[in-house]
Amino acid sequence: MRKNVLITGGGSAIAQQAAIIWANRGYSIFVVDKEEKKAQAVANDLRVKGAKAVWSLGIDLTDIEAIGIMQEKVQNKMGHVDILLVAQGYLGEQKLAESSTDEAEKIITTNFTGAAVIMELVAKGMAERKQGVIVAISSVAGDRGRKTIYAYGAAKGALAIWAAGMRHRLAGQGVVVVTVKPGYVITPMTAAIEQKGMMWATPEKVAGDIIRAVDKRKTVIYTPWFWRWIMLVIVCIPNRLLNKLSI
Repeated sequence: MRKNVLITGGGSAIAQQAAIIWANRGYSIFVVDKEEKKAQAVANDLRVKGAKAVWSLGIDLTDIEAIGIMQEKVQNKMGHVDILLVAQGYLGEQKLAESSTDEAEKIITTNFTGAAVIMELVAKGMAERKQGVIVAISSVAGDRGRKTIYAYGAAKGALAIWAAGMRHRLAGQGVVVVTVKPGYVITPMTAAIEQKGMMWATPEKVAGDIIRAVDKRKTVIYTPWFWRWIMLVIVCIPNRLLNKLSI
């Protein structure tokens, strides 16, 4: 059955790979990104890949007023949303966020505030129709605050909690809320991080896990799977020991 998909942060590497899979299925896709040219480029590619219909929009995903305009445009073009993928993200610089309110605000609003507003707006229509799937890309960094990445981790952790609350609220209303917690992923956002190896996943791998989670109506996934157990260990480390580690 063909479906309507809305992707925010559609220019991200993970979102693009997920969109290609949905395009191959003949779904209709609305791509939203902060960079209009990037959104258009992704949309053009999806047309070639087999999407039934494709639209694109460039807006500031941290601007609440702009998000409201986006919703109107999506309704006018698609009518309704069957699947929402919230994929915008900004890693930022932890050290800079400790001294710069602008950097801290950008990390929080990109990864949490705008994403939460989008999820609530789309959820209203899904609840009225008693069907839909909302996918929020969080991060394993949100499972425990650590000095090397707590600004980004706090924002992504807040998004995971928001998604959990929505999941509880929408239980029994036909709407599924999926929280995705990737570990290290090789994307332009992490290009500045030198270490790459077995712990790192490709956008294709993460996107495949997202698609399977949507198809199977899962609620929380770690991707790759082994991050569930890695983070369980990290969460259980006593504070007195954690304070001696640089993780």
